[in-house]
Formats: sequence, C-alpha cells, structure tokens
Amino acid sequence: MKTDPTSGFDSKVESHGDGGDHNNGPSHHDGHGTGSHGPGIGCTTIEEVYDNWAGSYEVTASVGRERSFPRDMLSQFPHHGFTLDLACGTGAVGMLIHQSPLNAAFVNSNVDPPKASHQPKVYIHGVDISTKMLSSPWCALHYDSTEQGLIQDVIKNPNAAWVQYAIANEGAARPSPSLTEPLVDHITCFGALHFLNPAEFEAVLSRMFMLARRSVMFDIHDLCPTYLNHVLEKVGEGFRNYNHVAAYGKFGTPSGWTKVVEEETLIYHSPNVGVDVKGIMVRFERVD
Repeated sequence: MKTDPTSGFDSKVESHGDGGDHNNGPSHHDGHGTGSHGPGIGCTTIEEVYDNWAGSYEVTASVGRERSFPRDMLSQFPHHGFTLDLACGTGAVGMLIHQSPLNAAFVNSNVDPPKASHQPKVYIHGVDISTKMLSSPWCALHYDSTEQGLIQDVIKNPNAAWVQYAIANEGAARPSPSLTEPLVDHITCFGALHFLNPAEFEAVLSRMFMLARRSVMFDIHDLCPTYLNHVLEKVGEGFRNYNHVAAYGKFGTPSGWTKVVEEETLIYHSPNVGVDVKGIMVRFERVD
C-alpha cells in the first residue's frame, strides 16, 4: 500500500495532517529517525522512489488517513484462505488482516501454506516493486511469502512466485495455468492503481476478477490536475500518475460478481501540493 509521494519532495518529511495515530500502521522503529527524508527529486522511477523512501515510509504513512481507511474496510470482512496483496509496501494490509477479529482464529504463521479453497487458514502473499519495502520487518512478520515486480507484469506471469504457491496450495496439477481462472481467494490492491497507464489499469483490473475466488478489494485515487502536474514536474515521466475514476465507472461490475462496498473518502492530504486527495474504496464479492 502506497502513500503520498509528495511528502518527500521538500527537504524534510511532513505529516499528512489529518490526525492519524502512529499505532494505526506497522511500527516505524527501524533504525531511521523522523528526520529521514522521503523520495528525492533525483529519483526517476517508481522503484527508485520507494526504495529511497523505504527507511522513513512508516513515519509519513502511519500518521495519515491511508492507514485508517483500509483498516476500517478490512476489519469488516474475513480473509480466510490465500490473499494476493498487490503493491504491499511495508506490510500494512497483511498487518490489518492479521489484526482483524474475523481472522484471528485462522492466523498461524508457523504452518505450511493452506489449500486456498479448502482450508480456512490465513495465507498472505505480497507483491511490490520495491525490494527495500519488501525487506521491512513487518513484511516478514505479516506475509507468508513475497516477490518483487511490477503488478501489471506479475499478475499475468504464469511463472510468478504467487502462481506457484497458489497451485501448490490447491494440491491440484496445473502444469500450464492460463491465469484466466480463479487461483487465489482474495486480491487486494491499495494505493497503486494510479501508477498504471489506462491500458494497464483495465488489464490489471480484469485479471484481478479472473483470478479471485471470493473477493477483490482496491482503491481508486481521484487525483486532480494540480496534483498530477506537480508530481510529473518534480519526479518526471517515470513516476507519472493517472486518474482512473472515469475508467473505473465505465468498467462496472463484472458478471458473476456483486459490489458490496463503494465508499468515497479522503485518502490523504498532500501538504506540498496543498490539496486533499480523495478516492473510492471498493470491495466486490463473487456470487457464482
């Protein structure tokens, strides 16, 4: 789960200013003080930005709305079985799943990966572009396995690590998975879809619904032109953001699914751009 990259464009880390609690997210006591800087202007790609930011990420992420926002939603639904968390960052979604009372009886990190559709154990696989984010102690604590890569590549790669785990956990022989049928129970993706171009966004969204047996949950950031232009000017083309609100509306609800939550909310305040970033949090569940 990613947060506001503009918090690192100035010479110091700025909080998002919406009254968040540092205990809302994974602890940020990782040997870096609060004076650690966020992503630098010299970074040119998403991977570089978040690798550079990894050491101080929790300082900014834990004080903003983006921690309480998914927690409020994730606490309402069980996530038994295999969860594929795209853009997992330093491990917030895994932590929130583990903390939910609905999952407490099914969390056991000392067992082998469960069969995704037959055992109610919680197994979480995280994907992120940043190796340094994945190296955080909270990923080790709250994720059973992780892999590095672009979500738009990993989700369609039949040789990706998450595919091999899913197949092994099913106990079924699938020598050549097509990745057009359900392989995992749940897919989550927070704070990352706005990094995809329009074609990638539609492709990833479609694939998420193909691959999930039970639920799909994600957010869409409603980024204003001022914010989009600021990020492009400060970081460059390699960190371009997109507003996919209209594309999400056009995408609709896939056949065999029902939308159980759609909530518009403030996601975070960007202090350097001076705008509130609002968005939509949604959860779909399979009905067929």
